[in-house]
Amino acid sequence: MTGIPEPDELVAQLDGRLRQKRRIDLGLSAALPEITAHAPAAGFQHAHQVLLQRAADLQGAIADLSAAMARIRDGERVVRFTELGWPERRAELTAECADRPLDGIADWLDDWFCAVAAYRLDACARLTGIASSLPAGTGILVRRCTATWAALTVRHWEVAAPLLEAGARGVPVGDRIVPDMEVRQDLWMLLVRFALNAGRTEEARRVLEEAGGAGAGPVFRALSHRLEALRPGADPPRADLMRIGAGSAPAMLEMARVLAMSAADASPDLNVDMGMSAARSAVSAARSLDDAEREIVRMLDPVPGEIHLALAERALGEEQRELAERSLRSAADTGQNRAVQAEAHDRLADLAGDTGTEHRELLAAASAWSDVQHTGRALAALRRLLAADPDHIEARCLLGGCLLQLAWSANETEAQAALDEVLAVTTDIPALVEAQRPRLTNADWLLAWGYFNESYVRARLSRYAHESEKDQQWRALAAAFRAVALQPANGSMWVSLADAAYELGLWSMAELASEAAARIAPTRDNVAEHIRALINVGEFERALDVLSEPRTEFEWNMKAHLMLRLGRPAGAVGIFAGHPPEAHAAWAKISHILALLLAGSRPEAIAAAKDVDTWLRTRLADRSNWSSATRVGLLTGDHERVELYAGKMRQAGMHEGDFDLAVVRVAQDRLPEAEELLVSYIDAFTSLDSVASWDKIERPLLDLLDTGGRVDRTRPLQALDAVRARLQERRDPAAEFRAADGDGVDPDIRTAAGKLGRVVMAMAADDRTAVEQGVADLDDVVSPAVRTWLEGGHQEPEQTLPAEFDQTPQPAELLLLLPLSWFPGAEDPNVSHPLFLRHLPEMRLSARTEIPGLRVTTDTGLEPAGYRIVHADVIREEGVLPAGRRLLPAAACDLLPAEISAEAEPEKQPALQELGDCTIPEPGPDSFAALLSLNPLEAVSRRVEAAARGVPITR
Repeated sequence: MTGIPEPDELVAQLDGRLRQKRRIDLGLSAALPEITAHAPAAGFQHAHQVLLQRAADLQGAIADLSAAMARIRDGERVVRFTELGWPERRAELTAECADRPLDGIADWLDDWFCAVAAYRLDACARLTGIASSLPAGTGILVRRCTATWAALTVRHWEVAAPLLEAGARGVPVGDRIVPDMEVRQDLWMLLVRFALNAGRTEEARRVLEEAGGAGAGPVFRALSHRLEALRPGADPPRADLMRIGAGSAPAMLEMARVLAMSAADASPDLNVDMGMSAARSAVSAARSLDDAEREIVRMLDPVPGEIHLALAERALGEEQRELAERSLRSAADTGQNRAVQAEAHDRLADLAGDTGTEHRELLAAASAWSDVQHTGRALAALRRLLAADPDHIEARCLLGGCLLQLAWSANETEAQAALDEVLAVTTDIPALVEAQRPRLTNADWLLAWGYFNESYVRARLSRYAHESEKDQQWRALAAAFRAVALQPANGSMWVSLADAAYELGLWSMAELASEAAARIAPTRDNVAEHIRALINVGEFERALDVLSEPRTEFEWNMKAHLMLRLGRPAGAVGIFAGHPPEAHAAWAKISHILALLLAGSRPEAIAAAKDVDTWLRTRLADRSNWSSATRVGLLTGDHERVELYAGKMRQAGMHEGDFDLAVVRVAQDRLPEAEELLVSYIDAFTSLDSVASWDKIERPLLDLLDTGGRVDRTRPLQALDAVRARLQERRDPAAEFRAADGDGVDPDIRTAAGKLGRVVMAMAADDRTAVEQGVADLDDVVSPAVRTWLEGGHQEPEQTLPAEFDQTPQPAELLLLLPLSWFPGAEDPNVSHPLFLRHLPEMRLSARTEIPGLRVTTDTGLEPAGYRIVHADVIREEGVLPAGRRLLPAAACDLLPAEISAEAEPEKQPALQELGDCTIPEPGPDSFAALLSLNPLEAVSRRVEAAARGVPITR
């Protein structure tokens, strides 16, 4: 090929150049035989593909190289603080302290400030651990540093803050200012975070202001906005927060913290959740994974789970498994957004090294995914677990709950499939529990949860299986009874019983169960269910009392509904004006229309009815909406629709549309049929709410629409009186239960439900005699749980006096007496005086002995500067403190400027000489002299420590 090199020749030339000039071997020589084997055109094409692949490899290698370089730079910067680099650094510091004491202690203190600013508390401990190698006279400084890092770990602001603030302002040591400016900025940042962690927002504002506030760099601007976000009612624009943090990984982390901890913004979809997106951006902005981890450590708590999860994701990407697992565990334990916890558990399951751990993590993940309605993820975790362990009871129970969630929103076919699967995984739970009972600590709870799921499944299936509707409803009721008998102190079990009772029209039973649920767990949902039950049994005034001041739209709609039942349509209209019917609540929409009509606003009622008619047209596949369709059709004049859906209901044995059809028959002059329909409508009443509805709604509506009174009311009113009397007799739950329709129901199920029902009703009434009589009839599944209830498991725990109100005097082994003048203007020195806020706690944090109880009091005889320490009425020590001066070792004077050391005076009291054998005038609070010396309050605290060495501790 004249003038054109062969493809293998071009590749060989490139391989040679890379080896000679770049010292890089891309493995091109291995590809040459295959290139040569091709025809020229195919050879060029193959050579092109080989070089494209090598280019991709090179790009990946550059990314790996950059990450490695970043880690090496980080290691170079911090190695002296690690266990690996410490031996070398210790030798350097020891030699310098011996040869040039002032430079040595300056370097040591610089290292200590640098370590604490980076929150490397292990390095702080190593640095204070070489106290014996430091220059003479530095013992007080070392103890102060020890107390500071100890206080930082336990979040004691008053003890830790003074030395940290001194470092942030800069400490003159010889001709140097320790530490350097960058570290001082880090100390200010630590102080703000520390103050926020300790709940001291005013201190945080003060520190921010001193550090330069918003003008001190992006991190401080971020911290300032974090402070603003803590103000009540604050809601900073989310996009603004991310712009504030842009360009600085620590600042981005702070803004991610603010976003992640705004619970109202949390989303179960972590791909769109703002907190999670911000956390990922912040972690990826760090120069290296080590840098990201270190910045997160420096944040101090609370670090949101989103940030831990983002760090774990980066660690997994960089194959740092140990860090990934540690971060995932933190995310799982601290996540405020349950979706974050779920994601962390899911990933921990993938990383698990044993089956037991994997299964625990999958179960935890499924539970969290279920909590945030992420049913698909929950089902995936549970099916993975059950594929490995089909008899895992907890997973079966949770799977049942998740499938129920799925069924609520699915179409009929999908819902039935989900419900059938629930039955398949829950019906054999009792047998599995009994087989595994020795290993279970919550057997009764698992049984109850299985029956809880079964109750809801069968109630829902009853709507699809018309030929066995009653049988399924009774099975649902029996399952709910068992759930309550197993867990009578759990409000959710009583809610399931109330719902099962509703399906059978057992309104009094539903009221009994919903009242128990609201009493045990008075959530707004449970209270609302109790109100609903009270409405059904005709207790309207009591329902209003329980409702009190509505909080939700559902509750406001219920109040309007109550106004109608009480014959106050104008009041209902007023409520609906401020709180329109809920979007998907057909009953509330119909109540609104009727309120308008009965209050005399007919045009508005007709307009509202037409709107509801449009809304209903796509919802008439659900037969629960048929009665709404007939009522709306009546009011809009669509008689064909009334006849259609009233007919459908009558074919299904339902009579809710008979009233509307009766009014249509009146309009058609078919009066005998209208009368019969009114009678059948009333005869079908099952609740006192329906009776009240006739009195306050249907009768007035009939008067409006049958203006001539053409239909005879005699028989309907006679039917109403008979129904009212019958329902009043059934107001007692037991009587109602005995009269319940059990036609077509499996006799065994009806019998079991009867036995369980009697016991559960007796438990609700706390009738121990009736419960005892009924236990013998219960099956072996629930009988032991009911016997536990009888033995006292239902009783309230004994009330114990909280610790904070326990005024039993505690023995004070030591008594410290001080002059009264040392506590000027302090109404409560325990909460305001530095002795109690700082110096005594600092002494305890750094003491080399256990400190007994201490009581501090005043004695005017000790004025102006005396002190006395007493134990068991024996004076252990007394003396005079150097008021206005500070104690320090004479050797420390050699480290101080000449103008300060020149003013040193010997201390003559032997006890105080143990702390320092000379005194100097009070220097500035952040001076090096202040760090090397003790003020009088610190000195007396240290004397208490000395006295404590010979005092036995009272336990």
